[in-house]
Amino acid sequence: MAEDKRKVNYPFAMQARFGGLPKSAMVGIIVVCLGLAVLILYTFDDTSGGSDLDVFEGELVWVRCANPDCRQTYQMDKKKYFEQVQKQVRQSPASMGPVLIVCEKCGKPSLFEVVKCGNPDCGLIFRRGAAGAMDFADRCPKCRYSQTEKDREEAARRRGR
Repeated sequence: MAEDKRKVNYPFAMQARFGGLPKSAMVGIIVVCLGLAVLILYTFDDTSGGSDLDVFEGELVWVRCANPDCRQTYQMDKKKYFEQVQKQVRQSPASMGPVLIVCEKCGKPSLFEVVKCGNPDCGLIFRRGAAGAMDFADRCPKCRYSQTEKDREEAARRRGR
């Protein structure tokens, strides 16, 4: 059998799909949709009001300075840390490297988050993920302790697994 080769008039097919609406109506619909998109973005913009970071109020995070002249390690407010990280990301959104914030000790943009081992016998402070990409981010490279792993095991035990 010979194949039935029909030519499709694409502009006519598109017009049929939209019920023969005139171009002005389609342009109007597009303008309304774009207006709604802008309104939604403006409404949910995180700079317009309260912050989701309020949940971190009062919590502390360990940080370390990468500046060779400073190398300080200290704790800072977690909310303040994440606010500064967000600010850095907004200033250079295309950056592919680690996000470094300004160190309170030396004033250089060289501060990053670290983890303190949860094992009371160890207490090593190390770079997050130092144990490897396929392991818990808080796994201590020295004693192999992970608070995340311990918490998950306890939760599984409570559920009866």
